[in-house]
Amino acid sequence: MPAPARDDRVRARAGARGLLAAIVVAGGACLAGAAGAGAGRAALLATADDEVVARTTLPHAVGEVRIVRRGAAAVVQTRLRTILLGDATAEIREKELANWPVGTPGAEPATRFARALAVVGERLEDRPRPADPGADRRHSLLIEFVAAPDGELVAIGEYAIGGRDPARLVRLEPVTLLELDRDYVRRNMRLIVAGSFSASPVQVERLLAPFPWLGAAPVPAPRPSAAD
Repeated sequence: MPAPARDDRVRARAGARGLLAAIVVAGGACLAGAAGAGAGRAALLATADDEVVARTTLPHAVGEVRIVRRGAAAVVQTRLRTILLGDATAEIREKELANWPVGTPGAEPATRFARALAVVGERLEDRPRPADPGADRRHSLLIEFVAAPDGELVAIGEYAIGGRDPARLVRLEPVTLLELDRDYVRRNMRLIVAGSFSASPVQVERLLAPFPWLGAAPVPAPRPSAAD
């Protein structure tokens, strides 16, 4: 996908900074850090006993998408690890807003998610790069849509791989937490699975079969992005 022009990026970043405050104060919809979420929400973020149900690699090796069982919760987890983080997050935001056009149900939470993703991505990109030319210059960004029988949560932040186990994920603070509309979160989980796994609606339901309490829902085909 072609990178947006620099002036477009500057305008997008400025708008994202200004709108993050609105996300924070709007009914407590965004919480900075897992500690602010309470015991119930903290349990939705605990990764120690994660069980991977399915996984797929994203194009151009920028990361992967996983379907994870976390206790009673279902998690659709996007792991980005790339030097081109700005391009990767821009494509996610583009697809998100295309799937949820303005004026349709779900457009408002989709816009809030896209804005929060822009802010977190910018924060990571703006960090000084390692001086060592041989150092790993990739950024690591984690996006989780989490749904449990008693609640939903969207988490955006940085991650690291713990110890010698490449499957063990360590969530790094700060974490941006979004409490968004239940129907939006659950339907968007299906849309992410459909797009990432190139799955038909029937295949999506098979992939999410370990979580019967999610219920079945028709999934329209994701709209193609400029990169498709």
